[in-house]
Amino acid sequence: MSRVMYGWRWSNGEWRDGPEPREQEQPATIEQKPRKRRTRTCFTQPPMPPRERKLRADNARLWLETALHAGPRPAAEIFTLARLEGVPVKGLKRAKRHLRIKSVKIGGGYRGWGAKWIWQFPAVS
Repeated sequence: MSRVMYGWRWSNGEWRDGPEPREQEQPATIEQKPRKRRTRTCFTQPPMPPRERKLRADNARLWLETALHAGPRPAAEIFTLARLEGVPVKGLKRAKRHLRIKSVKIGGGYRGWGAKWIWQFPAVS
């Protein structure tokens, strides 16, 4: 019974059964920089105080509520306006969840190409 061989071409041009063994890399002799001390948030700045965090969250919620007051809007438009106003995307998504805003997909052709997401307040019944 013949054995199946997979070709590996070595640097000398020969074909072998397995990959060519690599030489061990020498450790760098250059002095490594000392690592920065990691804080709780993995950044070099201290964590945000709770009062400021609440203020920013309330600001994002109020902005989103005002933006959707006139009626449903496309999500792309909301993200663009929020970026211009300085509202972070992550805060905007948290505000959307807090206000229970619904996302509805409108239009689109084959497999949803060209569809738009619309953000709207849920219907009151």
